[in-house]
Formats: sequence, C-alpha cells, structure tokens
Amino acid sequence: MKSNKQSPDTLHNNCSTLPLSNFIEIVLHGDLRWLVRGGNPSLNELSAAWDKILEEYVSLVKTNKSDSIFELYKKIKYTEWQIVFVDKCIYALKILYDEEIADLLNQRGFGIVQHSEDWQAYLKSLYAIEMSAKILVVLLNQYNAEYKLVDKEQGAPDNASAEDQRFRYEKELAMLSKYQGQRIIKEIITVMEYAAIINNYLEEQKSNKKTIKDG
Repeated sequence: MKSNKQSPDTLHNNCSTLPLSNFIEIVLHGDLRWLVRGGNPSLNELSAAWDKILEEYVSLVKTNKSDSIFELYKKIKYTEWQIVFVDKCIYALKILYDEEIADLLNQRGFGIVQHSEDWQAYLKSLYAIEMSAKILVVLLNQYNAEYKLVDKEQGAPDNASAEDQRFRYEKELAMLSKYQGQRIIKEIITVMEYAAIINNYLEEQKSNKKTIKDG
C-alpha cells in the first residue's frame, strides 16, 4: 500500500534549508509554493511546514519577545512611528541645525548630534545616528514575523503594500550587507544563516547604544 506521507525532501520544513528569498516571498504574498522542493505536497503539509519555520525563525532571532498580541501590536506601531520620526528629524537637520529637533533626536538613544562649525563633521554625526537607527527596520520586520506566528488568522497589523514591505526587506538586506562587509545574496543564504547575522548585528547595536547612554 502506497503511503500518503511526503518525503522530507519534497518541501522545506526548517530554517536551515529554506533560502531567504523564498522566506521573504511567503511573508509578502503568503504563497506557500515557495516551500516546495519537489513532488506535490498537500496544502496541509505546506501550512504545517510554514508554521514550523515561522516559529523557528521567531525563536532564532534574539529580540525581547512580547507576552501578548496587544503588546506586540504596540511595539509594531511604536517602531513604525520611530522610523518616520527619526527620518524626519535627520532630514530637517541635514538642511539646517535646530537645537530643539536635535534634542528630540538625541532622546531616541541612537547617538548625539554634534553641532559644529565644521559642516562635514556635523553631517558625519548625523550619518552615524542614521546608521544606528537602521536597527529599527530589522526590529520591525521581526515584530511582524512574530505577529504572524501568534495570530495567524488576523495577520500582521501592517497596512503597508507588498511593494513597501519588499522595499523594507531590501533596505534591511542592504544595511546588513554593509555590516557584513559583503553582499548578502538572498537566493543563496538560508533563513538560519540570516538569523545569525541579525543576532550579531542586534548585539553590537545594543552594546553601542549602551555605550552612548553610559557616555
């Protein structure tokens, strides 16, 4: 009698084999066919495999996990607000120094605006804050992945279009590639390898932020 059970080789069911590009496509569009490696897995098998991968991914990336959906929703919205706020502050300060805007930006904890008669030195301090604040993009992507896991039926509270979300991932990839010192090729790197890079980045940024705060 022929078994209906699929071979493990027919689909991705863990982060160690799934390419990052496939993971991103599923997050953006919900198309579980990106999990298929061969054969014809059923929708139930694909759904079970995706749930397992998403749970594994959320556990791999070392952020402070939320205790409730509402708490996670607030984190997502607050992080979205911070991204817009920091971007607007930096944009304004690149045009003209303003003490009130600089103080508001300094309170975010991503660095201190160094007001100087030397315009290049001043801009350098803004670029440093801009780079440090890019951690918010990584955190936002992670919070949305966590939300998809804890509330699959409702989905992530992300009103951004698929194009906007894709741009956010590309922005994250570009920033982490710069951090790595080499381009991250999403079609080659696995989700597990990418999670390790995110963890290293988050740890370094956490250490830098503590240094800024203590200083």
